[in-house]
Amino acid sequence: MTERFAHRYAVLAILLLVSGFQGIISGFTLTFFPMLMEHAGVATEFIGLGNSAQMGAIIAVTLILPYFLHKLRLPALYAGSCLIGAVAVLVLSHTTDNLALHILLRLLMGSCVSVMYIVLEYWLNATVDPNLRGKVLGCYGMAIVTGMGAGPLLIGETGIGGFAPFMLGAALFLVCAVISLLARKGAPTGHLDAEPPRGNPLRFLRLAPALALAGLLHGIVESGMYSFLPVYGMREGLSEHQAATLLTCVFWGAIALQLILGWLADRWTAMNTLRLAAFINAGGALLLPVLLPDAGNMLWVYMLIWGGTIPTIYTLTSTCIGHRYRDEKLANAILTFVLMYGLGGLIGPYITGQVIAHITTHGLPVIMVLAYGICFATLLFSREPKHSKESL
Repeated sequence: MTERFAHRYAVLAILLLVSGFQGIISGFTLTFFPMLMEHAGVATEFIGLGNSAQMGAIIAVTLILPYFLHKLRLPALYAGSCLIGAVAVLVLSHTTDNLALHILLRLLMGSCVSVMYIVLEYWLNATVDPNLRGKVLGCYGMAIVTGMGAGPLLIGETGIGGFAPFMLGAALFLVCAVISLLARKGAPTGHLDAEPPRGNPLRFLRLAPALALAGLLHGIVESGMYSFLPVYGMREGLSEHQAATLLTCVFWGAIALQLILGWLADRWTAMNTLRLAAFINAGGALLLPVLLPDAGNMLWVYMLIWGGTIPTIYTLTSTCIGHRYRDEKLANAILTFVLMYGLGGLIGPYITGQVIAHITTHGLPVIMVLAYGICFATLLFSREPKHSKESL
């Protein structure tokens, strides 16, 4: 009993460490490559296309990953994605003058990162004790956010010229591969005996319609926020530094609130905590146009608490899914959720930009209120997930 307890927690500790490095990869690559393309004189629309290819790869991955889950064990699938990602980064160092190849390689690298996220999320959900799922996934979200905040700082050490940043990017992928293999004996295998999905993968929306909708709406809001929150702040009278600090507050707030709300999900219920977070996000968005122009101390406290609650929607939804499903249904539910989140991330900046351009200059908070309001209302009428008490 004690040995099994120690082994499970050792596996979780390893996976959480890996998640931190994954966050660093995302923060580093999503910042470095646009800066590299800007330095090379690439047009702005193509810089955006590169990031869209990297982020949009998640959609393609969710459609084909079930077949690989059926054929490969999780450690092999994860480590293989890391190795391909590392090679893609190294080859990208020679594609500055070939835009089409650069975009394709960014798509490949983004696909590898997407596989890493989905596999690790399933691995964590299938390994953790249900009574600790909220706290563990809160730590997972905290590690991801911390890594994403640290990733861009590495560019200051390597610069954007030469081969050093590409070597660093490849090394980060390899570090993830090596660390993940330390947990290979604890990898779940239940879903591998199931038949691979056939037909339209979207049929799995029926497994978790409310949670899938939460993923879509959260993807719309989060991507729109990252694209337009600093711009909105500047238009409301904030300086460039103050506007950039808005997102910094979101990241710092999320580091603390991921764990706090994860703890609450275990003490209360994950679904009720998710409903609370959606309600706070919808109601808090109403205050954004009021507090922004003043730029007083209250704004920064508000951004730490309200803004920090926004990223918790993802991990709380994943916690609910982990409580409700097992084995191949868990894998398919996570894939559906991530697919919807990816779709939201693709269309979010466009929708938000259109609302700002054609309806109201306060389009960002309007989108937030509507999206999280719908999310809260839908979750309010969703049944409570059932889960069994698994012994350690």
